[in-house]
Amino acid sequence: MLAELKACGVADVLILCCDGLKGLPEPVGEVWPRTTVQTCVVHLMRNTFKYMARQHWGQVAKALKHVYQAPSPEAAAEAFAEFEAEWGGRYPTVIRL
Repeated sequence: MLAELKACGVADVLILCCDGLKGLPEPVGEVWPRTTVQTCVVHLMRNTFKYMARQHWGQVAKALKHVYQAPSPEAAAEAFAEFEAEWGGRYPTVIRL
């Protein structure tokens, strides 16, 4: 399918946002080598919730919203540092995600 898109005139893809499909980055890299493949925020949040108690879902989602909606990379890094300070001890796997 990717080769068909390229044949139809899609010369390059800067970012491919997907659901975390494990086999996707390799074929994308073969067709468009400079493409960045990343998991969409919705799927990343769903995966994050698997590693924590349900009682914290709302608090964690609210805290991570500041990271995802930050106006700059610097602000996102600062918000993530705050998130890590608050939740990293309890949920280190979430921090690695």
